[in-house]
Amino acid sequence: MRKTKGRRGIMTVKIDFEKAYDRIRWPFIRRVLEEAGLDGKFTNLVMDCITSSSLNVLWNGERTEDFLPSQGIRQGDPMSPFIFVLCMEKLSHIIQDRVRDSTWKPVLMTKEGPSISHLMFADDLLLFGEASESQALCMTEAIEMFCVASGAKVNCSKSSVFFSLKVAACVKGRVKSLLGMKISEDFGKYLGFPLSKQRRNKNTFQYVIDRVKSKLAMWKVNCLSTAGRITMAKYVISSIPLYPMQVAQLPISVCQEVERLQRNFIWGRNDESRGYHPVGWETVTQPKKYGGLGIKRLSVMNCAFGAKLAWALIRGSNSLWVEVMQKKYMYREGSSLLQARSTDSRLWKFICKQQSVVEAGSCWQIRNGRSISFFQDCWLFKDKRLKDYCIRQLDSEEIQSSVAEWVRYGTWDLSRLVTVVKGEIIQMLLAILPPMSEAGNDILMWNATAHGNFSVKSAYFLIEKPPAQLHSNVFKKIWAWKGVERVRVFLWLAFHNRLPTNERRRRWSSGSATCAYCEVGIEDEMHIFRDCYYARQVWLSLIHPRYVTVFFMLPLKDWFALNLAEELGLDRVNPWCLIWGVGIWFLWKWRNNCVFQDHLWKPYNPSEVIKKSWHLYCMAIPSYQDLSIPSLNNPCRWSPPPPGWFKLNVDGAVSLSEMKAGCGGVIRDHMGLWISGFTQTLGFCNAYMAEEWALLLGLRRAWDEGLKHILVESDAKLLVEKLLRNCEEPNTTLVFLQIKQMLLFSWDVKIMYVPRVCNLLADGLAKEGRYVTSLIHCCPPRFRNLFCSECMGPVPFSYDFNI
Repeated sequence: MRKTKGRRGIMTVKIDFEKAYDRIRWPFIRRVLEEAGLDGKFTNLVMDCITSSSLNVLWNGERTEDFLPSQGIRQGDPMSPFIFVLCMEKLSHIIQDRVRDSTWKPVLMTKEGPSISHLMFADDLLLFGEASESQALCMTEAIEMFCVASGAKVNCSKSSVFFSLKVAACVKGRVKSLLGMKISEDFGKYLGFPLSKQRRNKNTFQYVIDRVKSKLAMWKVNCLSTAGRITMAKYVISSIPLYPMQVAQLPISVCQEVERLQRNFIWGRNDESRGYHPVGWETVTQPKKYGGLGIKRLSVMNCAFGAKLAWALIRGSNSLWVEVMQKKYMYREGSSLLQARSTDSRLWKFICKQQSVVEAGSCWQIRNGRSISFFQDCWLFKDKRLKDYCIRQLDSEEIQSSVAEWVRYGTWDLSRLVTVVKGEIIQMLLAILPPMSEAGNDILMWNATAHGNFSVKSAYFLIEKPPAQLHSNVFKKIWAWKGVERVRVFLWLAFHNRLPTNERRRRWSSGSATCAYCEVGIEDEMHIFRDCYYARQVWLSLIHPRYVTVFFMLPLKDWFALNLAEELGLDRVNPWCLIWGVGIWFLWKWRNNCVFQDHLWKPYNPSEVIKKSWHLYCMAIPSYQDLSIPSLNNPCRWSPPPPGWFKLNVDGAVSLSEMKAGCGGVIRDHMGLWISGFTQTLGFCNAYMAEEWALLLGLRRAWDEGLKHILVESDAKLLVEKLLRNCEEPNTTLVFLQIKQMLLFSWDVKIMYVPRVCNLLADGLAKEGRYVTSLIHCCPPRFRNLFCSECMGPVPFSYDFNI
């Protein structure tokens, strides 16, 4: 509207309905439900729910008698939004009828793009059309027709009309008088987002900062623990900016101000006290397993949401906004789909900035191979191109060639490929099915997730890569500690060596660094938790004597790792990590009582206090003796199928050191007798692909044997779950598609997951398949002990074989 150059201008009318829910007539609702094709009984049930409501009012503090309404639907009822949307759909039909008969002239975004006549979200309505008296009259008639039928009423004082730049003042005046609405230069907010033709700066999004401050004003910092403040900052404050940043790039100053409010709130800083920030914000915003609290950087989240929009445009979803943006920007001449010009919209420029993120996170999945460049696209590797693995210079025709052009007679053209790419690429191609013309078009998938679908979280970590850090496994155990959150946060701070001990407080004050209780050692974390005389006596009464030496000699980080992983206590029933965690929590509390409250002293029998009260700080968990541990009397084992059925066990194997992969399987009957087996060399691939090949080749073997009732067992849990979900995912390979196609044959196939201990024979065949491809009609001698042990029940054994 700001850039239109046509002789006739454009106008947008923002409609506000007065008491939208309360004015809808009941006969109109019934008619809408009937026209929507709903069952008569269901319609009567819905209308009974609507018409059976009663109301009363408070008058001078007393309730009046109930009275029955004659129209409207109740706000807050979960059914009401659906009913209201169906009613508003009638207005959409009225507008569409006028667009079809050319009475209503909608706005064309581009010459080939879609036309926009109206945008509607519940009762928030925008109308678009040519800026003329005839269009104003057409809009008025459509709204009046809907209002007469439904009982709705337009609130003209809150409605407004907005004109493009080249509309004459006389036209604006006549349109204003016809519509009875005010002319506005700024729409304000629509669906909670500011619509402004001015440049967006910090003032535009000041409402985000104001909302954060209003939330913080409702909470008293001193009434919340550190864990409570972290929870509120992470799940409440962080969510406020997420809505506007999904469709716009927020100024960096806004993100920084919200983050400043977050960290001040977390560490208890307010107008009266400065507060102590023990852990840097760069650490706090790291994932929990890397030592942080998992709080997201808002500027990075903004870019991740931009990558989401870019991904939707490239994949071509069915949304209206995608169609508009594609026709307006993506289908013009240029070397890149996401290429911005200086005159483009702010939203498009924001989307184009995320091109590098999309390129890093996208990868092709082969189908017919015609859309994928063999050398220039990522398809064999998730983040690398084959042009970097060539052994000679490529000519222009080879550089532009597709994957399908390197297939000959249904197999890879290895005679050509060996002269172009390295041997390791040849080995990887052997484990991949060549493209097939009947498989459909190639699919662009998101390789940063296991299922191939885009997620904002994965895009965030593509932008903000977490650094490798020591003791990440200890952080996992801290956050998995089965206790209250405030103790977990305390363990996290202590492991970071950031508690306000006397040794640390001396750095910003003139106090002493000596321990307040023993008055001998320097008070740091290890002195409070273990080395002080008082703490030492506590632990000596709780830990087993055999662990005393190692317990009192390790440094802080190793000491944490030991106590979170090992059972060191005298009490073998209750978990030591819980008792230890509560123990150091009590020691810290008692230390604070001595330092800040002189009249409060440590208990005389601290170990007994910890023993009696540790469960109050922990969640309800079963004791170790109640944990479900497989019994030796009922071990997991291979079991034969029912009579008339056959069991197929398959497995894949990969040797990373030798860069070899293989698969294998065996078919047995209900007596446990060997029917058929196979091994297959695959070249080189990952374990999941080897499992797919094993299942496909096993099913082919069973079909060739003429078997019609098959039980399939595999220890590939992800593969079995994906088959049972029976849903199409972008990361689906051609091998998986062939497996699904075989399952549709005229036979009975049941697939289930089993642990590795129930699949050892197939595992042995798969390991042999890394070196040998063979069809096995009887059990080989080297597998005879393993075969007999599975049929007769598990016995202690080991197997080994050399090829």
